Amino acid sequence: MREPATQKLALEKGEIDIAWDLLQDQIVDFEGSDEISVQESPTFFIWYVGMNVGKVEAFADERVRDAVRYAIDYDGIVNDLMAGGAAKGQTFVPKAMFAHLDETPYSRDVEQAKSLMDEAGYGDGFSVEMITSPASPWPDIAAKIKEDVSEIGIDIQIKQVQAAQLYEIYRAQDHDMVLAQWGADYADPDALAKPFGHARTTGDEAAIKQLAWRNMYTNAETSDMVEQAAAERDAAEREQIYTQIQQIILDEGPFAIFLYPVDRKAHLNRVQGFSVVPLWYLYDLSEITIEE
Repeated sequence: MREPATQKLALEKGEIDIAWDLLQDQIVDFEGSDEISVQESPTFFIWYVGMNVGKVEAFADERVRDAVRYAIDYDGIVNDLMAGGAAKGQTFVPKAMFAHLDETPYSRDVEQAKSLMDEAGYGDGFSVEMITSPASPWPDIAAKIKEDVSEIGIDIQIKQVQAAQLYEIYRAQDHDMVLAQWGADYADPDALAKPFGHARTTGDEAAIKQLAWRNMYTNAETSDMVEQAAAERDAAEREQIYTQIQQIILDEGPFAIFLYPVDRKAHLNRVQGFSVVPLWYLYDLSEITIEE
């Protein structure tokens, strides 16, 4: 069943046991239900805005990137648009994972953002295009970010494109801004440090053509540290390196990371032994039973 509304109706009728893909505003309808339970888990996904520092001249200035980070209403996105289905976060290792840096230095501060724009020589603002998915809740988040940054003179034109086209544009480094998510393939910060922190060049010879590279951001220091951490066997030393990488990308990188989604699934109470896990492909359904 592709449509969340179809899943919700089927669950309410007892035609299915678990609804896998409900939206947040649908999930809240089941709070306090006598027949349907909701379970949740932190995830290893990161939602972010990417700024192409090579294609958009203004984004090459760290002060402009900071201005964007200070313009965003993080609490409004998490508390209102996500309806409890996310945790605020600004570093690329999520809270549920080893070596998470629990720092959120950016909060909505329009005056600070305007001051940074003035210092960078962009007090009159500029226009950019932001690509994102048409699937909910991305259009609502995009509209919110557009409204937020308009107060500091940045005019965002939102372009909704299907995933295949979005990633074709993104991988070609042909975007101005992108609103997207990234998820870890395995439960280790290496799976996130490489895409967010490793990029030695913006050319075809780049070793890892992932998120930093796609936003045409290079940083030899963090690239060295990513490689060092991957080879380090001491857990405490690895944690220290990963927190340092996160701090640098938080301060200087081409991203405005704003939340970690929470995975919430609804099931009939007759389902026993089901639990939600951070990695979507590690579900073990062998212990589930159905009470008749």
